Amino acid sequence: GEETDLQRLVETCSVLRFFNQDILEHILCTDVSTQLRAIRQYSFVRIREDGQYMLHDVVREFIETELEARSPVKWRQINKKAAAFYANLVEQEQGYENGRLAHTVELVRHTCAVDEHEALKILESRCTRLFGPMLEAYCVPIIEVLQEQIRKKRIKGELNRVKVEYFLGQIQLVQGRFSAARDRFYAAIRSPMATGDIKLGAYAALCDILHRQGDVNTALEVALAGLALAEELQDPESVSLLATRVGEMYGVLGDLRMSEVYCVKSEECLTQVEDAFT
Repeated sequence: GEETDLQRLVETCSVLRFFNQDILEHILCTDVSTQLRAIRQYSFVRIREDGQYMLHDVVREFIETELEARSPVKWRQINKKAAAFYANLVEQEQGYENGRLAHTVELVRHTCAVDEHEALKILESRCTRLFGPMLEAYCVPIIEVLQEQIRKKRIKGELNRVKVEYFLGQIQLVQGRFSAARDRFYAAIRSPMATGDIKLGAYAALCDILHRQGDVNTALEVALAGLALAEELQDPESVSLLATRVGEMYGVLGDLRMSEVYCVKSEECLTQVEDAFT
């Protein structure tokens, strides 16, 4: 009946941060124009500047939390359809325009409810392709959504939590928030769940931070530890990078002989990497 249809609509709206007729009809597979006009009369329904609707935050969170607890299958199905809707929008858009970023953020949010590993892949693809201000502008909103999902215990994998913290550290490094970034990189290095790639990236970044902060001796220790791991993992590209860091630190400390030894080592590994691609 009408009440049941309206209830389904409100439950669906509670899972969406904002909505319009298009996404509601995609999820519910039916015309919702009558129900949408009906709920517009409620005081907890707001209209955004872009013309889309949203529920009052407190009302939305209450209804969604109750739905997730009462009917987790239905809650996941709504999120799955919403993720597909936003994935289609992202695919249609080009570059890194604001609209595409906003849709990507919603895609990540809804994907978390269905497959947290896929949500993290979206973050990784952004963070490994972008640098400098672009990294900050386009990855911070995604990380904020993922942190929200961690707080709500919707991201349960420890490795995924580590990845979010690691990429946040990379952004804080770009922002010049060196102390905060340093703490996150130390945590990544110490985490038993962190992958070799994450640990190697953390070692290199941590060395740079310590060098900037004037703690060259500790920076050298970190670079040597990272180099040992890179050699253990047989990763010549990382060996080259970290050997360069070691050579630089020895140079700053005035040990030119050791600096030359590690710079030569770096060049040899770089040649090995280049040969592998020719």
